[in-house]
Amino acid sequence: MKNQVIPIKIIYDDIIYSLQKSGGISLYWSQLEKYKEQDIKLVYKDCEKNIFYQESLSSKKINSIIFLERFKNISLDIKSPFIFHSSYYRYCKNKNAINITTVHDFIYEYFRSDLKSILHKIQKRNAIKNSYAIICNSNNTKKDFLKFFPDFKGKIKVIYSGLSDDYYNMNIPRKNNVIFMGPREGYKNFNYALKLMENFPELKLQIISGGLLKKNEYMILENTIPNRYEYYSSLSNMELNKFYNEAKFLLYTSLYEGFGVPVLEAQATGCPVVCCNVSALSEVAGESAFYISGKSIEEDLKVISMLENKEVYDIKIKKGFENSKKFSWKKCAEETYNFYMEVYDSNQT
Repeated sequence: MKNQVIPIKIIYDDIIYSLQKSGGISLYWSQLEKYKEQDIKLVYKDCEKNIFYQESLSSKKINSIIFLERFKNISLDIKSPFIFHSSYYRYCKNKNAINITTVHDFIYEYFRSDLKSILHKIQKRNAIKNSYAIICNSNNTKKDFLKFFPDFKGKIKVIYSGLSDDYYNMNIPRKNNVIFMGPREGYKNFNYALKLMENFPELKLQIISGGLLKKNEYMILENTIPNRYEYYSSLSNMELNKFYNEAKFLLYTSLYEGFGVPVLEAQATGCPVVCCNVSALSEVAGESAFYISGKSIEEDLKVISMLENKEVYDIKIKKGFENSKKFSWKKCAEETYNFYMEVYDSNQT
């Protein structure tokens, strides 16, 4: 697919690389760019700090104060129709722009009401209002989208996120490690995960990424599972693959996800997934995960205890392998490009 002749002009707004050092949206964006060529990539100050950023010949660098730039929409002097796809809720004001927006989730709408979230929601609303088409990363996100934007008249397409080839089974012995992956804020249900871990003294919790541990988190960890936890601020895909391969299971207690890439990463390595039966998680994992409520300790301890049954454990591993094979970033990029074509063609008629 790479280097093929693209009959339409495609412009990518790479501002996400300047807004975060890593994260799910950066991963998604980098994979789109990996599998597809763009005519122009708009990149901004400090983009090099993002672990997924890769410079290309099509990059057009813009030095600007990012805090202000992130809320600006784009003006481009292009005389013919073109696809404009922003990595983070911006749109192009050129009348020839065919704006496409990817909506990953509605975390800010459901769980936050601070000033930052208010600005985010205004920015998201403006981008959607000025978009000709929307990409949702799951059917659950599409359902939420229609709840919050019932009057949207443009095209809506569900295109699943993907899975990197960096995650695979290494056929090495598993340890009594449990992985908690990513942020630990409210809806991620971190304290609940610790309450579950408190009941399994033989298990060690490996907390990976999600920002530095806060003082109160250290205190809770010491009070619930002292000397049974490790923290890793960041790992390469190669390192994370080994961690998944060694872990007994991934503990994903989040109460809401737009997609849930770590579920697939773990399954591709043969690491069973214990996650809440909510939002997109059940959509992505299907029958291949151990489902907990994220609310009832007594019920959820029974579910986790099922992992001690080797036959059940092995069946979930097999189903996890099968499930993870359904997703790939190449497929995601191909479907995205085909959607560009569909949107472009319908815009010309």
